[in-house]
Amino acid sequence: MEQWGANLHGWVIFPIPFSQFRRLVTNHQGIVFMDSKAVESHSLSGFTLDVRNNNDSSEDAQWIAIGC
Repeated sequence: MEQWGANLHGWVIFPIPFSQFRRLVTNHQGIVFMDSKAVESHSLSGFTLDVRNNNDSSEDAQWIAIGC
């Protein structure tokens, strides 16, 4: 199963929880470079998105999750 979205920094809930495993990729798109990453908690229902300093609404990222 594939899922994707775009969110501000913070907790992201998958539209459909995974049942066994999942892998994530994140990426910020914009004029200014901002590092983005998924802070792993090994949850099948979501993840914490960490973008730059996690301070304002410009700190967002796109993500793709695959799993089953």
